[in-house]
Amino acid sequence: GQALFDGEASLAAGNQNSGVLLVGTATLQADFATGTVTGQMGDFTGFDRTDEFIEVPGTITLSGGEIGQGHAANIDADIGGTLSGDGYTIGVTGSVDGSFRGNPGPVGALLNSTGETVFILNGQQVPGGMIIAVQ
Repeated sequence: GQALFDGEASLAAGNQNSGVLLVGTATLQADFATGTVTGQMGDFTGFDRTDEFIEVPGTITLSGGEIGQGHAANIDADIGGTLSGDGYTIGVTGSVDGSFRGNPGPVGALLNSTGETVFILNGQQVPGGMIIAVQ
């Protein structure tokens, strides 16, 4: 069968001199019959290092997702996209991994960006991370 999960995504990118902390919406579509996952994150808002509220529109897409690598509940997928607004452009390219949560069946999923994910803030590669939580 198929399932649609909605929730939130958080994104942190930058360092002590320049950085952002954002929260946005997240949608995950799982097709358990084919073992695939897709999704998207958007509507990001949050704060920069000067504590200014910012809105950074755009979409980060989750694609090529596979269910069940190593364990039936595992999720692995690619992520990529660009957010731009309020003086910030944030590019994300890489992957996420995580798992479905719940018993007896999946009632949610939690995914984290992997160490190979690259975050570009205003043209400079910076440390970063993403967490996606949906139910």
